[in-house]
Amino acid sequence: MGEAGLSLDNADPKRFDGWIASLDRSQETKKNIRRLALTILKAGMDAPAWVEFSSQIHRVKSPKKIPIAWSQEELRRLITQASRLKGNFQGSGCPARLYFSAWILVAYETGIRWGDQMALKRSQLRGDRLFVIQSKTGNPIGKRLSLQCTELILQLIQQSPDDTIFSWAINERNVRFRWKKLIESAGLKGTPKYLRRSGATYVEAMQPGAATIFLGHRSPELAEANYIDPTLLPERSPKPPPLFPLSKSAADCPALDSHGAA
Repeated sequence: MGEAGLSLDNADPKRFDGWIASLDRSQETKKNIRRLALTILKAGMDAPAWVEFSSQIHRVKSPKKIPIAWSQEELRRLITQASRLKGNFQGSGCPARLYFSAWILVAYETGIRWGDQMALKRSQLRGDRLFVIQSKTGNPIGKRLSLQCTELILQLIQQSPDDTIFSWAINERNVRFRWKKLIESAGLKGTPKYLRRSGATYVEAMQPGAATIFLGHRSPELAEANYIDPTLLPERSPKPPPLFPLSKSAADCPALDSHGAA
């Protein structure tokens, strides 16, 4: 706010809105800057002044995006590709296939954020139960793991020199680089965040309304707006019956026969 000459002494709604509007940034970035600036202003204002100020400022509008998650078929492709990785990480000696296979299952089954997963320690695992204090919110959340996921974690713990589960094996910069390569080699698009979305989407499919608990959110709107992929939930993306119900090939469509094909 200093660059715009805004301070607690001179901040008024019109000036604040003008500053946000003048930023040469995307609408999403403007929203984030606005949110941070308002947090600072609120901390420095008394309650009546904040109520008056906040009631007069305008929101930043940004186009809504449909959340995209990986389907279960895509997830299987990803973990199959991870299981084929060869070699160990330099320095730690951790097998790449073990590390990424474990990461995929933990991220999908728990839905915890990247930073919380990277910081996991042996003491947070009790049998097939994982206990996490979310760094973003400070709220505790408990998770149940599959047999396969638990076994992979235990294999990582056996090799860990400091009782961390993931951070001992490779630094964050390198793991992000390797993640990009792994996703590309599996023929997928997206980022590791898609694992959190996929977990939330399939939890919602099994138990409507449960994605909010799974993600550790307080507001159901967050899951709906940012994590649940409607195309993976039949009730959210209805479609009419096919015109070729008995067809086993796309080529059965007249427009795709040998004469009509482009």
